[in-house]
Amino acid sequence: MRLLIIEFVTGGGFAGAMLPESLAAEGEMMLQAVLHDLHGTAGISVLVARDARLSRPAAWCEVADIEDTPWPRWAAAIDAVDAVLPVAPETDGLLERLNGLVVARGRHLLGCDPAAVRIAASKTRTAAALQRAGIEVIPTSSDAGRLPASEYGWVVKPDEGAGSEHTYHLRDAGSVRERMNSAGTAAPVVQPFVPGEPISLSLLCAAGRVRLLGCNRQLQSRAGDALRQCGVVVNGAIEHLAAVQPLPGWLCAALPGLLGYVGVDLVISARGPVVVEVNPRLTTAYAGLSASIGFNAFELLRRACANDASVFDVPLDRRRVEVRTHG
Repeated sequence: MRLLIIEFVTGGGFAGAMLPESLAAEGEMMLQAVLHDLHGTAGISVLVARDARLSRPAAWCEVADIEDTPWPRWAAAIDAVDAVLPVAPETDGLLERLNGLVVARGRHLLGCDPAAVRIAASKTRTAAALQRAGIEVIPTSSDAGRLPASEYGWVVKPDEGAGSEHTYHLRDAGSVRERMNSAGTAAPVVQPFVPGEPISLSLLCAAGRVRLLGCNRQLQSRAGDALRQCGVVVNGAIEHLAAVQPLPGWLCAALPGLLGYVGVDLVISARGPVVVEVNPRLTTAYAGLSASIGFNAFELLRRACANDASVFDVPLDRRRVEVRTHG
């Protein structure tokens, strides 16, 4: 199998524009984790889409240099391979478009169906879908004039987007409206702040089933009103395994088309787990997943995307592995 990896930031998504340093560092970390899992894998040759300004990611893989106009160049690279692993933000429909390009060109997609990505990319659409399924999820609204009731203030963030960019915890309604009406937050939404422990789940979806690979502790920091993700401790929240155990199955039933690796952010609140958002792609936790579970995470991902039910029989460890993205 010839595999193409398109990590959006380091793979040419900013060709012809300034390359954001922090996003490039996170993208490189994700790419290197995948390449580490792939190195020496029999039967797979690897082609990596690469911003031409960056150095070669690994000596043993092929590189498709992207100097400008990435989309037609990605399309040409997709045509030259059997399978594609896209890693991209949901912002502006980028992940949905990239996954759709793979499907349209008849290549094997190692990721979620574009229709599922479209729902999960939007916090508003995700909340609506999960509420219909009876899953506890943070209410999400784009109406600054009708804030949801909250005893602990509100969180303002973009409706689409990855990580914690432009995410603010505000304690008075006036500040919320001002932030939502400012130019700094594109298509903002507001959620009531839910106190509790922020954790994430690393899921493997395959053959109509789902397996929980990681129950992770989220590392966060705060600067004034701004909230920021600093990293994750993979399987650092296993004391909550019993509480979250039913959730993966419910999520996959509520969002058909989730396949391969899926991340879920949630809060362990006084009333139990509350979903914050669903990430239909690799997340930061993937960078520590193989070391945590004692098994090659990409091999599980590959099998899952082939709907191979054997992924549910692989024995796994749950070691704590810390992955830092900032500070």
